[in-house]
Amino acid sequence: MRMSRQDEPDPGAPERQHWLQRSRSREAKIGAFAAAVIGVAVVVLIVAAPRGQKVATPSTNEGHASAQTPIVTGPPVAANGADRVGLVGLAPEGAKPSLPESGELLLNFAFGHTMGDQGRFTVSVYADGRLIWRRIGDYTRPSTSLLEQRLTPEGVELVRTEATSTGLLDHDLHLTSSQGLNYGAIDFRNGDRLVHVDWGDAGPEPDVARKMPSLAQANALMRLDRRLEDPASWLPASAWEDPEITAYVPPGYSVCYEGGQGVGLSHVLASLPPAATDLLRARENTPGTYTNLAGTFRYWCSELTNDEARALERILDGAGVNGTRDVFGLTYGVPDVAYADATEFSLSFSPLLPHETWRRAP
Repeated sequence: MRMSRQDEPDPGAPERQHWLQRSRSREAKIGAFAAAVIGVAVVVLIVAAPRGQKVATPSTNEGHASAQTPIVTGPPVAANGADRVGLVGLAPEGAKPSLPESGELLLNFAFGHTMGDQGRFTVSVYADGRLIWRRIGDYTRPSTSLLEQRLTPEGVELVRTEATSTGLLDHDLHLTSSQGLNYGAIDFRNGDRLVHVDWGDAGPEPDVARKMPSLAQANALMRLDRRLEDPASWLPASAWEDPEITAYVPPGYSVCYEGGQGVGLSHVLASLPPAATDLLRARENTPGTYTNLAGTFRYWCSELTNDEARALERILDGAGVNGTRDVFGLTYGVPDVAYADATEFSLSFSPLLPHETWRRAP
């Protein structure tokens, strides 16, 4: 069974998705102060749970959760006095994807509370009322995998109104990091197009002219972050179709892979175990590039169903390829291929959100 796109993708969406997918190595790639924010002893376990499993709302006075702590999937367990639920690694066999699998994106928001990953919050709001979010732990809050709640049409409109109240969503806008902003991005549906606003290094366009944000603009973005991170604090009861927090189970995964600078697709695929090479060669390999302090690098992404993703995972595990499962997803190989030998590769699985997924077709 193959899948086809629900509608035409936003031209910049693949690059922005890859920017988020590569987040676990953000500190090394932008030269940020990773050691200061990663060396925290307290961790919060996040475990896999089926759709419909209730999740306790994270408390702001709990310990910091390391975003890259190896986590074991299984039934819910108590951690620091609360149950944490999320999908770590791939969707387990038999897990039913959250429905509907596809959806029209109205708002996508990412906000970095530090220059690294720690504290980053992302949320996506859909026309059907779904609100899907994830938080990477900082010193005051634990990490979560992708979690889901559901709004009524009234709730969707209230969230959209909150976003437009920033006064920044009439046209595309590229801002620098200043006035208390680190990095982040907004995609907002305005009629038949997505308006894109980013600040810091959050955009795929390294050469665009960036403006310094005004204090009013920075304050508006920080206020929006506070509101979206805690919608229950201001949305009325009538805004919620279902305020229960459940694990988001994707219908498939984006698998992105790359090698060192100047390395082509054939070389990267040849670096993989033969069965993995065969599987990926049979899929569409969508190319892209990104630029960091080390130079410009090429990558390729393939979209796999859950069954295909698990098959690839088994191949890589069986071949003894080093892998890491965490709240970002699943990564194999060398995370920072920009600084590795030319024969090294990095391959990462990232769950597809409703606006990134296919519609099932025979």
